[in-house]
Amino acid sequence: ALIDKYLQAAAEEQGVTISEIEDMAVDDCGLADGKHSYKVDEYKADLEITGVGKTEIKWFKPDGTEQKSVPALVKEKYAAKLKKIKDTAKKVEQTLIAQRDRIDKMFRDERKIPWDKFEQYYLHHGLLSYLAKKIIWNFHKPGSTVQAIFLNNYWINESNEIVDITNAEFV
Repeated sequence: ALIDKYLQAAAEEQGVTISEIEDMAVDDCGLADGKHSYKVDEYKADLEITGVGKTEIKWFKPDGTEQKSVPALVKEKYAAKLKKIKDTAKKVEQTLIAQRDRIDKMFRDERKIPWDKFEQYYLHHGLLSYLAKKIIWNFHKPGSTVQAIFLNNYWINESNEIVDITNAEFV
């Protein structure tokens, strides 16, 4: 109840809804399109979302070839950085599960999101884009509703046709 009270106060102060406050508050965890690369000495670690609540960290040697496990040098000399990478992976996994559930509730509540907000807080968000691009969304325009999914950089309907979603609201 106390959290709801503070959320309501923040929403009123910003002139937005509680749902919009929740949209703004989602941490992208430093990801871009569900991925982040770390440089650790001469090695590279790629953190990538592989599913809802699942991530993978791949390590690469200085020559660019993949290494099967965390390099010994990283474990020995960069334990704090390694812990930070693992903690970020865990946070991404937990956040994805929570956001999947929040989006599910949003569908049940039939919340409508203007295109510009959808694009900012979902489609181009470092973490939420992973979910947003895998969901069939309802697009509302005056007089019509179209269902589509984001595929190969286009919104595609059930007939595999590109859909114009300009100025649509999303549910």
